[in-house]
Order: sequence, then C-alpha cells, then structure tokens
Amino acid sequence: MGSARAPRAGERILAIANFSCYKLRDRQLMKTNVEPEIVTKNGKPVSVILPIEDYQEMLERLEDAEDVAWLKRARRKKLHFRPLEDVLADLPKR
Repeated sequence: MGSARAPRAGERILAIANFSCYKLRDRQLMKTNVEPEIVTKNGKPVSVILPIEDYQEMLERLEDAEDVAWLKRARRKKLHFRPLEDVLADLPKR
C-alpha cells in the first residue's frame, strides 16, 4: 500500500471524509482558488477539483492531442493513387 504524495506548492489536499461536510465558507474560498485541489480517500488521491475553465482547456488540449495522433496514424498508411485518366474514364459521361 503506497502512501499519499506530499502536496505541491499551491495545492490543498482534502480528505474525502471531510468533503461531504464542506462548509459554505470553504466552498466560497474554493471558487476563488485557482490551484487544483486533490481529494483523497484513505490517504490516496481519488479526485481533483479545479476551476471549470482549466477543465475545459484540458479537454480541448486532449482533443487536439487525439487529432494529432490520428493524423500521425493516417500519414503512416500507404496512399493509393489512380491515374487521372482512369478516374475520368469512370465518371459518367454528360
């Protein structure tokens, strides 16, 4: 069983046991906090609380990374070309 890591600068660690009874004052402070907060259960990190803007930016970056990975895979595939004359021959005549 591993132990919980030490918090990084600016992080606040919250035990899940205390999370359900979070006081209104703490919730208001959390709205102004710009650093992610890690929620732990039995000393192990289980969740992260972060501003919605940061979450949305992370999702956008993840989607961008997935797009780049797809393009890299697509570029590895061999391309097959047909001569223009063959394509033109297959088109319906007007």
